[in-house]
Amino acid sequence: MFCENCKINQATGFIEETKGNIKRRINLCSRCLDYKEQTILGSNMFAQFLPISKTNYACSRCGTSLNTILNTLFVGCQECYNELGNELNPIIKNLQNAVTHAGTRPGEVNLREELKQLKAQLALAVKEERFEDAAILKRRISEREAKH
Repeated sequence: MFCENCKINQATGFIEETKGNIKRRINLCSRCLDYKEQTILGSNMFAQFLPISKTNYACSRCGTSLNTILNTLFVGCQECYNELGNELNPIIKNLQNAVTHAGTRPGEVNLREELKQLKAQLALAVKEERFEDAAILKRRISEREAKH
């Protein structure tokens, strides 16, 4: 397969581009892939969304600055999300159309939430001694877990 950018070299990698709800895979040669990564990561393209003063903010735990995160698109630690969340959330939403990560299989999040709700309903049914309801809920939980 040839590079979709230069159409000369053999494609060795890819990037995924998301526009709205449409995800598109673009196959690229190593040269074009390097260029695209440098263009995206080196441009600090997300800094335009923030006032200049805010790019100097840094995480108190790991010391990673907002400017570094904008340049590399990598956070330093979990605390970065808590401390710099107000600035990061719009950028994350722009990148992946949501602030929470849904994984490579978005249905998993819904399944986990459904299982959590079913287990809570089961606990309540047992507590209230509604054993027929509890048996039905237990069966539904088992069916959902088998899918997972």
